[in-house]
Amino acid sequence: MYGPKMPLLAGNAAFVVIMMVWSMMTMNGTVISMTIFYLLMTLGRNLAFGTSMTAGLAQLSLPERADGNAIFNTAQQFAGAIGTTVASLLMKVNPDSAASVATQTARGAQHVFWFMLALGLLNFVWFNRFLKHNAPYSE
Repeated sequence: MYGPKMPLLAGNAAFVVIMMVWSMMTMNGTVISMTIFYLLMTLGRNLAFGTSMTAGLAQLSLPERADGNAIFNTAQQFAGAIGTTVASLLMKVNPDSAASVATQTARGAQHVFWFMLALGLLNFVWFNRFLKHNAPYSE
């Protein structure tokens, strides 16, 4: 009823804050803290993604919405595959390093979280460009 702007910004803000905290605490994190951070990050990400999907599909005519939904779901799976590949590259373990595998993995995870934080900040730039006005959803 009020448009996508506030849920998108709130979801992305939650994502960015959690990524910032997670990036700084990676080396000292516990299983419990990582689980809590993951839960909160997922809530923020899903709030923004669900809202963007709803707002995007609302721009299509009723007969086109099934195709739009298929495109969104395919793009989400493709982006997940690319994200997994990028995360794997950032978390690689160097067998010649003096650091333990656990330390190298934690450092790699920290690099992934910093990268995700940068993407979350980039989302604010995109939102500023594409959400110039707070138009309500159309039927």
